[in-house]
Amino acid sequence: MLDTICDVLKSAYERGWVFGTGGYLEILEIL
Repeated sequence: MLDTICDVLKSAYERGWVFGTGGYLEILEIL
């Protein structure tokens, strides 16, 4: 469970660097 959450956070965080706020908006929708 926690591993999955960490993976999602990590991927959104990494995409946030590439696409600006897009990654962070995505994770807000997931959560």
